Amino acid sequence: MSTRAFSFIESSRHRPACAPRLYAALSQLAEPLEPRRLFAVDFCPPLPVDTVSVQLLRDGAAPGVIDVYLNGDVNPTDRFYQFTRVDGTDVIDAGNLTITCQDFVPAFYKPQAEVGGAIQFIHGQGCTLELDGSNNDDDLYYGVVSSDATSTRVRTSETFDPQGAAANTGEDVYFGAWAAGAETGTGFTHVVINSNEVVAADLSGGTIVDVPELDSQSALTVNTGQGTYDTVRLETVRGRV
Repeated sequence: MSTRAFSFIESSRHRPACAPRLYAALSQLAEPLEPRRLFAVDFCPPLPVDTVSVQLLRDGAAPGVIDVYLNGDVNPTDRFYQFTRVDGTDVIDAGNLTITCQDFVPAFYKPQAEVGGAIQFIHGQGCTLELDGSNNDDDLYYGVVSSDATSTRVRTSETFDPQGAAANTGEDVYFGAWAAGAETGTGFTHVVINSNEVVAADLSGGTIVDVPELDSQSALTVNTGQGTYDTVRLETVRGRV
């Protein structure tokens, strides 16, 4: 498989009981991640204690509308939550859980990186973020934009130049540690990239997985499936591959 200064606009859909502490924590973590602007933050409700996996899927044809499902049950009637913004930040809080978050949403339907949007995954204990494009033929690029001991940003895009803030570029951000200093946790420590399975005629049609850097606390798995002429570039990868 980008607001050093910003304000949180509370979602009218849900505000966790720990919102004041979590808002302050996210402010510190997001500071190095985004261009200077104001944006909205929408928190998914706290996950049940029996959660082992989270699935994110697009809902219909409207960008930014993302359904959250739990434990592989993707029956529409069992939807756990729905995000609705294309220009804000969607937050999944793993709490004390060890879970796998599977993001099946194509770049076009995610909060858009060019307007400061992202999907953020925070807290947790040894969690995994899985970007799955195996059923998505449109995304041609999966790349780690930045990575350090605090956070890692991964972009998916329909173009080969996501750094240029092109349209149809989504961003996932996972944090490797608890936000508040009084708390402990390993956060998200493993990223899995399942690129699409397009059978390309040559390198110009293949998918690119670009990992110029990866923090030593992160483990990386790349699966290209049945795709042909895919390119996987690994440069300063200090983590486990």
